[in-house]
Amino acid sequence: IYEQVYGTLHPATAKAYNSLAQIYADLKHYPESCAYARKAYRIYERTTGIDSVDSFGALSKIAYGESQNQSPYNSIQCYKHLIDLYSNIYGDDHPTIVTCLTSIAISLQNYQLVNESLKVFEIAVAAAEKTYGKDSQMVAYVRYQYAHAYASNSQLNNSVKEMQAAFEIFKNELGLS
Repeated sequence: IYEQVYGTLHPATAKAYNSLAQIYADLKHYPESCAYARKAYRIYERTTGIDSVDSFGALSKIAYGESQNQSPYNSIQCYKHLIDLYSNIYGDDHPTIVTCLTSIAISLQNYQLVNESLKVFEIAVAAAEKTYGKDSQMVAYVRYQYAHAYASNSQLNNSVKEMQAAFEIFKNELGLS
């Protein structure tokens, strides 16, 4: 209906596609979700610009959907595109870059690419420290995830070191209770 009323290249049409993508994702029908999110992204990119929140949201939805759709390569490419966009538009210390790096590392870990995951986690920790500060909750979260990656690769000493660092930050920021 939106295509008939507004045309195929209108933000309202993209919003309808984006809503369908979310519905399919909620139903765990990821191939359909990705297809509608791609349609929404193409329209948003052309109508609202590559730097709009709608474009970023649709591209994030594609990245997440592809990871759930057992397509890590496609997911990582979408996250990489997001990182490139945020870096070029807002600079290298935008908070979303840390989130994307962490998502890439977790995705790699889920697909048993632990060594690659560890390399990305190292970059994510450095980015989080630069963006948020060394003692921030986000750094603690990334270190916590990093510890899990080390543990899954049987590097228990490194895992304990990262987990302790995360615990100390969380304890200082949030307290023990």
